[in-house]
Amino acid sequence: MSYAISIGFLILTALHAPPALSALRPGIMVSLYGPAVAEGGLGILLHHRAMGFALVALSCLTAAFIPAVRQPVLVLTGWSMIGFLIAYWVGGSPAGALQRIALADLVCIPVLAFLAWAVWVRA
Repeated sequence: MSYAISIGFLILTALHAPPALSALRPGIMVSLYGPAVAEGGLGILLHHRAMGFALVALSCLTAAFIPAVRQPVLVLTGWSMIGFLIAYWVGGSPAGALQRIALADLVCIPVLAFLAWAVWVRA
């Protein structure tokens, strides 16, 4: 079971890695969100958002190997994923880049649910 938990956290790390890397490489941000977001106020906000994703990705990577941090990391990651899905739905579920992000988060919800079960219920 320990390996499955570690793999689950590594999957969540991989989910959050591309937007996290856009904090270091603006070209990734353009490929994720389109060229219109690379500059100005929106670009600054998305760069800040990318740094938040770096925190989530590094937290998930840590939780893959250190059991003591798994519960708070699940709260942080769940807040990020579920919060985005709610915001996306409330915002009218627009097509395009945000739709791809929502789909990726939605696909990984079962991983999040498994980890919540394994870390809280089964523990």
